[in-house]
Formats: sequence, C-alpha cells, structure tokens
Amino acid sequence: MSMQFKAFILLILFSTLGCSADKKMNYKTKKVFNINYELDDTKLKLSYKPFMATLYYSPGVDIIENDNELIIIIRKCDYDEKCEVGIKSTSELDPELGIINNITINLKKSFIASQIFINEPNKENSLKVLSGT
Repeated sequence: MSMQFKAFILLILFSTLGCSADKKMNYKTKKVFNINYELDDTKLKLSYKPFMATLYYSPGVDIIENDNELIIIIRKCDYDEKCEVGIKSTSELDPELGIINNITINLKKSFIASQIFINEPNKENSLKVLSGT
C-alpha cells in the first residue's frame, strides 16, 4: 500500500470521527420506559426511564413546540461525554425501577396529552398512549 493511500484512509477516518462527535443521539421511543407525567396549563412534569446501557445516559431533552403539538426528544449521550440539551434532567433512584429521569417543561401554551409526543409526532408516541392514560 502506498503512503499516499494510507494518508488518504487516515484522513477519511479522522474526518468521519470529527463529524460524528457533533451529532446528537436520541433514545428510540421503544427504549424509554415508565413514562409518567403531570400536566397543567403552564407546566409539564415528565418522568421516564431510558433503557439501561453501560455506555449511555440521558442528560435531558430537547423540545420542538409549534401551534398544535409539542415534541420531546429524549437525548442519549456517551457516559464519558457531556452533551448539551435544551432541558436538563434530574435523576432519582427508585428502589424497584432503578434510575428515573425527571424534567419540567414550562409551556408557552396549553396542550393536552394527545398533542405531546416523544421523539416524533404520531399517535403511538403520544404521552396519552405511552403513559397508558
């Protein structure tokens, strides 16, 4: 293998690694459990348990709010990294469930549970369906 070819391969590897470091990761909705919420006109309190993996944790969420829906994107981060999120979560240890994440979102307008979604706006991902209420 020529030296130029090796340098080219290394350049591709390093540029790929650099690009992926800035990309935000999300928990898939099916990897989030025990979703519970309290909702009023001005606040949403949400608790969730992300799938326990030794390499990742959930630092919190980002939200997308528009006229008719609120989308909550549950972020996933490598344990050895600090990730930026719009709303940081706090954690508590539940003796039966393990670590539970909690967030509070101050709402700009009133929503009902069927208008609030985890990760993507479809009926199966609404708070109403995911929480079983």
